[in-house]
Amino acid sequence: MIYEDDDNQKANLKKLIPNAITITALGMGITAIFNAMSDHFYHAVMFVILAGVFDAMDGKVARLLNASSPIGAELDSLSDLVAFGVAPALILNLWSTHVLGQTGWIFPIFYIACAALRLAKFNIDSSVDIFHSRFFYGCPSPAAALLVLSPLMISRSYNVTKFLQNPYFISLALVLIGALMVSNIPMFSQKRITIRRLYIVPSLLCILIIIVKLISTPLSILPIFLYLYLLTIPYSIKAHRKALAQYKIDHPDDDQENTNLSNENESEKKNENKNENKNKK
Repeated sequence: MIYEDDDNQKANLKKLIPNAITITALGMGITAIFNAMSDHFYHAVMFVILAGVFDAMDGKVARLLNASSPIGAELDSLSDLVAFGVAPALILNLWSTHVLGQTGWIFPIFYIACAALRLAKFNIDSSVDIFHSRFFYGCPSPAAALLVLSPLMISRSYNVTKFLQNPYFISLALVLIGALMVSNIPMFSQKRITIRRLYIVPSLLCILIIIVKLISTPLSILPIFLYLYLLTIPYSIKAHRKALAQYKIDHPDDDQENTNLSNENESEKKNENKNENKNKK
């Protein structure tokens, strides 16, 4: 019995580690909000970036330790909503849109609602997508948070605050990026990136340079990569269509099964409507 208890304690400790990382990300998001309320917007953005780092770590650590759990998944969603939904919206409201009065709060609420809808949709979606390792559907909430905060980053780094702090511009950014989060637009995922052997060393050198730049001047370099990621959307849509067409060629039986299922559903609906009509009569 002693050995069984020891095994259970080890298993619980394994599950605690990724959850602790998730709670740390949540703490970073809350700290970002407190900094924004004190008008420390630069520090607020930095804490959102740190929340993104911890958010990227928790899932990988959970898979590495084989410590995934339902509570961890729910906790991750709540952390993401605070760190990448509430925090960016409140930061931008206090930095810019508050000058519009009550109207200026509508757009941050819209952004937060989109973040919540995306996370809720992700939680209830039990279907297995064949391209989940290659594509996101809609913009992931961490990337969306950094994108919507990029005007603040640029204004801090390049001293062009006057235009970028315009409340109408920020409101438009909140709406567009919020809508992108809940869209079904396929966007490239970084979960599986293949590099040819010939380019491994140059790629590692580039990654090292990027990391050094991000550590030294994160707010000046990060928006460039975020906008480059946005520019890949037309290519990701084309790549997704090509992959889907190839999958249909390689797996024609799947199309037939889907057709049969849809026909069965239609017949069931017709029978239900007939029964309802009979009951009414």
